[in-house]
Amino acid sequence: MSPGRLLSMVSPEEAAAAVCDRLAAVGSERVAHAQLPGRVLAGPATADRDSPPADVSAMDGYALRAADAPPPGGDAWLPVAGEVRIGEAPPPLPTGAALRVFTGGAVPAGADAVVPRELLEEEAEPGGGRGGRIRWLAGSPAPVVGRHIRRRGENARAGDVVLPVGVEATPAVVATLAAFGAAPPVRRRVRVAIRVTGDELHAADAAVLPPLGIRDGNGPVMAAFVAGLPWAEVVSIERVPDDRDATTLSIASALEASDAVLLSGGVSMGDHDHVPAACVAAGCTPVYHRLAMRPGKPNFGAAGPAGQAVLGLPGNPVSVLAGLRVLTLPALRRLAGFAAPQPPRLRVAVAPDDAKTLPLWHYRPARIGFDGRAHPLAHRGSGDVAGPAAMHGFVEIPPGEAAEARPRRWFA
Repeated sequence: MSPGRLLSMVSPEEAAAAVCDRLAAVGSERVAHAQLPGRVLAGPATADRDSPPADVSAMDGYALRAADAPPPGGDAWLPVAGEVRIGEAPPPLPTGAALRVFTGGAVPAGADAVVPRELLEEEAEPGGGRGGRIRWLAGSPAPVVGRHIRRRGENARAGDVVLPVGVEATPAVVATLAAFGAAPPVRRRVRVAIRVTGDELHAADAAVLPPLGIRDGNGPVMAAFVAGLPWAEVVSIERVPDDRDATTLSIASALEASDAVLLSGGVSMGDHDHVPAACVAAGCTPVYHRLAMRPGKPNFGAAGPAGQAVLGLPGNPVSVLAGLRVLTLPALRRLAGFAAPQPPRLRVAVAPDDAKTLPLWHYRPARIGFDGRAHPLAHRGSGDVAGPAAMHGFVEIPPGEAAEARPRRWFA
């Protein structure tokens, strides 16, 4: 997109991509392992050794030479010469004997098979020693060379990249980092400033309101959304009056101490909608304004003078919820250093719905039913402050299509 072109009435995905193209990942830092969960890797993680570090048993059982095993179902016993302790070097394997081994224990030199203990009759050594003897139960298969042995390095070789840049440290990722002693740098948390415009707004916890006053629901909604992102943090929240100069000053102040500025209200065509002009006055470059979507057509997006994301959402609550999922999340993920700004999206079947088709990208509030389908909720407009509590997410319906025509992208 050329620097001077303002996108209008384009798809939400195109608009989100245009903002992401102007953003770069925030800086990096190193943190302790206990602080890794939820952070985004800024460097790759490599294996410090082979995994597994030796040939190891995949079962609780006995390591042996397959050729030493007596026929299954017979009366012959095979002596047990000892035990392999997990994490320790195995003792020598005598000819004509087996060693007891547990899952993850190193396979002794000379052993070419592991036999699970459930296939065997076991007899302990008198006096509680680690020896004893085993014989095969009737119907048990004979040992197979290589069976139940995990080979050294079959998971990863020393020096292999086990985790690339741009991965979130989920519990599974943290487990991998710990297993290889890896501590790559992570992106610092994305700092988000929230600004809510509107003279009519009062504190969410206000016990008494003027007759036509409105409690601020959008500030808490945006803060709750960011709080659900472990790689981001809210650094400030302010309510701003419907005044251009005050809006400009508040945006400028937010830009000084944040990587992203989220605004609600003030982006439509009213006489008191000052956000687009105030953003320009604060040094921002507009990227899009007014999109081919419902709810949230007046959405506004810009890039700050230092590469901040500036995202203006309409003032209606359902529009805010849709804008956060569809437009805000990709920008925040881009700043956070994810490999892909757009998160993976599931596709869901949609229950039959009598809503008319629209020439816009329609984001229908819906619940996932016990039948696994998305069930659109009754539409009361984007100003509905009670309905959102019943929804699980949004179903994306392309222009001119019926919701149930095929599986749809799901924005949870």
